[in-house]
Amino acid sequence: MRFGCPTPEFEVRSDKHGSGNFGAGRGMHADRSQKFHDGLDLIVVPGDTIRSPIDGMVEKVDYPYRTDLKWTGIQIANGRVRVEIWYMEPNVLLIDTYVHVGDKIGIAQDISKKYNTEKRIKKYGGKMLPHVHMRVKNLPLAYLINGKWAQYEITLDPRLFLGGIQ
Repeated sequence: MRFGCPTPEFEVRSDKHGSGNFGAGRGMHADRSQKFHDGLDLIVVPGDTIRSPIDGMVEKVDYPYRTDLKWTGIQIANGRVRVEIWYMEPNVLLIDTYVHVGDKIGIAQDISKKYNTEKRIKKYGGKMLPHVHMRVKNLPLAYLINGKWAQYEITLDPRLFLGGIQ
């Protein structure tokens, strides 16, 4: 399976707000268990071209925040994985179409505008860098468990597909 970097440069966000690496700590759940980052934050310049990392079908426009629909993303899937890329404005004409690795799928938004409030800059001691968030999930197989069908999606480290680029 071919897999390409969706951003002009491959640089993972690391700033005062935290690490953009897959698996980085993200605080605690209500039950006091640890939260982890489920994707990879790639630094962008707002307005950068975002390209498809896989050959696949554009499934839908995605909204990472239910209460703030100005932040958008896209989901692309093929027979093996689903890729979600957030904080980008997708090309609306691409929905329900097939794209190839490297095809333009949209432009980067400036998510730092959402997080770089005076209160948060003071709390974290600096600003968050503009980035896109990329999440990769396997397309689940159905399993019969105790007489019931179940599907398990596993979120994967995007670096597995990007050749381990550091």
